[in-house]
Amino acid sequence: MIIGNPIIIQCPVCNTNYTKNSILSGNTFGGYFWSDGSFFAPMLPDQVVFNRCTECNTIFNISNAPNHEAWNYEDADGLTTVEHLSKSELFEAIEKYIYINTNEEIYLRKRLWQKLNNHPWKDEMPSTFAISPEYRQNAEALINLLDKSNEDEILIIAELHRNIGNFKDCTDLINTLSDARREERTVQIENACKKKINGTLQYK
Repeated sequence: MIIGNPIIIQCPVCNTNYTKNSILSGNTFGGYFWSDGSFFAPMLPDQVVFNRCTECNTIFNISNAPNHEAWNYEDADGLTTVEHLSKSELFEAIEKYIYINTNEEIYLRKRLWQKLNNHPWKDEMPSTFAISPEYRQNAEALINLLDKSNEDEILIIAELHRNIGNFKDCTDLINTLSDARREERTVQIENACKKKINGTLQYK
């Protein structure tokens, strides 16, 4: 992983400055991946998109906020680092329509979906969980937002259906994928459907 100079980001409401690392290059070697799109890769940190201002409480997309690359690391000394939204903050951002377009809504709902999921680690087995009304509502909203003509998104839609217990819908969608997309990961999802397991899977 190669890190560049810090990026300085300004809250668009109160002008408080924040900082984030700029990643010039990275890779996912040695990473862990889950069926909801979550991952942990030591050489490719998960980049923050939305941040909550600690001064005025505004939730904002840092890509839409004033920002510039610092000349050096000293320019960012003492500045608070941007952070991912918490589960409650994601609920708030969605309920208050913080997003300005469909792509932002999809991002926030995906992050909430991932926050609500349990992610098996290493040799842990996937679990079956009770589906809360909030979980179902978010999953169904996300299903309706995703592009059903895009195979990458069809796989996400299938996984969402599995998570809310629609196992037949999940396998039916997987069966529409081209041979090129029917890989070991889709086999794991299909096997979980057969066993009526709705919890998130760690891809092997």
